[in-house]
Amino acid sequence: MQTANAVSQRVEVLRLPHPSVNGMQTTASGLILPDITVYEDIDYGGNAWRTSFAYSYVGDDWNDKISSFVIHAGYFQFYADANFITPVGGLLGPGYYHWVADVGIPNDVISSWHAYYG
Repeated sequence: MQTANAVSQRVEVLRLPHPSVNGMQTTASGLILPDITVYEDIDYGGNAWRTSFAYSYVGDDWNDKISSFVIHAGYFQFYADANFITPVGGLLGPGYYHWVADVGIPNDVISSWHAYYG
C-alpha cells in the first residue's frame, strides 16, 4: 500500500559505515541495502509495506499509522514529522520491533525516516 505521494517523497539512502553481513542484498560496491517492513498494528498486524528507501514523508496512507516493524538490514532513524523533523527512538538496526513504544517511539507518530546502508 504505497501512494504516489510516498513515491514522490523518496529520498537518497544515506551511508553509515558498518561491517557487511553475509546473505543480505548488497550494492556493486558491497554495501548492504537497508530493508524494512512496517506494519499498521502491534505485533506485525494489519497492512504491511516493505521498502529499502528513506522517505521525507511516508505518504497519506502510512502517516501516523505505524505500530510495529522489522528491520531486515541496515539502520533506520524515525521522525515524528515530515522532512526528518523531531527524531524519535534513536538509530535502530536489524531486529523485530513488535511495538514501537518499546524503543521510545510513541504509537502512530512516524511520518518520515532516514535509511542507512549497513
